This record gives sequence, structure tokens and C-alpha cells, in this order.
Amino acid sequence: MSFLDRLSATLAASAPTRPVGRVIEAEAHRVKASGLGRIAATGDVATILTERGAMPGRVDAVDGGGVVVRFDGTSPVRIGDVVRLDGPERIFPSPAMIGRIVDARGHSLDGRPLLPGDTEIVPSALPQRPVTPPIQSDVQTGIPLVDLLHPIRTGLRVLLRAERGLGLLPFISKVADRSDFDLVVWAVGDPQSTERIRRRLGADAMKKAIVVMDQDGARADATAAAIARYFASQGDRVVLFTQDRSGEPSGATLGDKWLGGSTVVHVVCVDVERFEPCDPEDAAAFDQVIGLSRAAADAGLMPPIHPVPAEATDATLSQAVARHLHEAIAQGTPSDVLDQFTRADGAWKMSRTELHEWLGAMLSDDVRTSDAAAPEAATGQPNP
Repeated sequence: MSFLDRLSATLAASAPTRPVGRVIEAEAHRVKASGLGRIAATGDVATILTERGAMPGRVDAVDGGGVVVRFDGTSPVRIGDVVRLDGPERIFPSPAMIGRIVDARGHSLDGRPLLPGDTEIVPSALPQRPVTPPIQSDVQTGIPLVDLLHPIRTGLRVLLRAERGLGLLPFISKVADRSDFDLVVWAVGDPQSTERIRRRLGADAMKKAIVVMDQDGARADATAAAIARYFASQGDRVVLFTQDRSGEPSGATLGDKWLGGSTVVHVVCVDVERFEPCDPEDAAAFDQVIGLSRAAADAGLMPPIHPVPAEATDATLSQAVARHLHEAIAQGTPSDVLDQFTRADGAWKMSRTELHEWLGAMLSDDVRTSDAAAPEAATGQPNP
């Protein structure tokens, strides 16, 4: 027996390192392959081996003995082409990711090399919210209106409702630049220029941000959540921004999905046609609700945080803050308004209790709102 015969016999007797199937149906950006249905799972990575080279894809459905694989490439696919099943997506997060923009596989999108970490993680769907909440601690976002009206604590699930067209970049940029968080992880489901994201986030914000960008929003969310969980396990305080792309959220569909971890805040961003108070049933699925409204943007507030909490626990304080802000903004610049609540170093001039008492007096029959001035008084952070 010749060397080639022995080699052919050895290869024939050897099982492939990864299971393979054959294309039996092909159409634009979608193929069906036989032979993988019993071992594949939806979401698995697959590679179509065409005559022009390998083309990555993802298992979209398992149909009997076959699988449906979707792909974004443009290489022609023929009946009989090999489809290799690569298994679940794995990423290798590392500190080198901080300040970078990556895809759902954790690969660099900015053209520069990115060294993988030593820990292998399989992105997965978010777990259910636990019955017993984790230990919480206050985190200053650096945005006075959020810290005043919507105090954030680690372990919370936050709903951020923004009128369509306002954009989330300014809000995320300020949180990344000013907050006490060690890391901001943002999932982007609509691919855009990496330079545009860097420019609008700003150099300082990018220094402690990881942006995960992929055409498949669900993949971007899963990878971003896995990265956030990894850094939280290292002791970092992390805020994760994901986006619900189905329109308005509901407690039934979103309320049980939770990032987890006592050092994480999970912010679910939702675009709405018109800002209005959140449905109580939907709001109940979250620990906090923040609104971004076009009226606040037109008044000059950036980020355009609506001064009335979407789920108000203190109607008197909410109404007072809203009236004062709208009247004061009409008379001066936004910084003048916020300076009434904060010192030059960003600390609060008064506690929330003191602010509540002052606003209550300001709105009484004896004091005109437009003539009121904030007391020079106290120092320190707002009371929780």
C-alpha cells in the first residue's frame, strides 16, 4: 500500500474535529443543511465552505434532521457545499477591551489588534430576576437630575424611555465620563461608523467604555451582558446599556430578564413615539424609570431628562421640581438651573429632604416660584 493509500485510509477512518453537513436548499442569506439537526442548537455558530472561501453564519432554526443557517456574506452558495458546525459562540473578555469597539464575537472593529483574555465565556440569554434582590449600594451618575430624581443603586434594573430621535449617545457619554461606575458596556444593534461612536461618546468617556456592535441586536446584547458579567465578577461596578427593539416593553416580556450581580446596573433603552407617563404594569417590571423627552431637549437640558419621574413616589416633590425647572430654564441657561442644586465641585448644596422643604415653601401661596432662590446652605450628597 502506497503512502497516499495509507493516508487516505487514515483520513477516512478519522472522525472530523467538528461536525459537518451539506447544503440541500439555498436562497439569499439563508441555507438549509442536512445532518446537523440532532446536535445543533439555535444560536450556534456555523461556517459555510464555498468555493470562494469560508463564510460565517448562525443557526437560525433546527428543522427535523437539518438546520437553517443565516449568513450576511455574498459568496455564492451551491447545493452540496459543506456546512461546518462550530458550536456555541465563545468570547474571551480581557481588560484590553476597555476603550474599544468590538463585534458580537469579541473581535476588534477598529482595525487594531485585540489580545484575547484567558477566560472563555459563552454568551447566553439573561437569567430570570431573583426573588431576593442583591445587596445594593448607591452610585452617583454625575448627572444631577438623575441623582436627584432617579437615584441609581447597583443591582437595579432601569428602564430608560426616550422619545424617538433624541439619541442615547449624549446620555451614555455623560454616565461614562462623570459617574462612579468603573465600566460602561453598551450594546449597539444598528452598525455605524466606529469613528462616529468614538467622536460622539468623547475620548474621556471611551476610556472606560466597551461598545459591542453587531447587525444582530440580540447577539450584541448577549455578548455585552457576558462582558459585563465578567468584569463584575472581577469586582468592577458596571452599567450595561441594552435596547429593546420591539417598541414598548411590557412587564410580561421584559420583567423577568435580569443581568444579575450586586455590582451591576442594567439599563434597558426603549424608543417611544411620544413621551408620556409609563404604564404602571410596565413600570412595575423595573426598579427605576427614567424619561428623556423632546420638551426637555427643547428647553435646553442635555441630556434631555424629563424632570418628572415616570413612576413618582413623591408627587409633591416631582411637581415642585418640574415647575421650578421649567420656569427657571425659561429665564436662564440650563447650567444656571443646575447650579442652584449643586456646588462647583459637583456635590449637592442640600439634601433631598432640605430640597423638598425648600420647594414646598417656594410653591406655597406666600412665595412666588419665579422669585425664589436656592439657599446657600448645606453641603453633602442627597439622602437616599
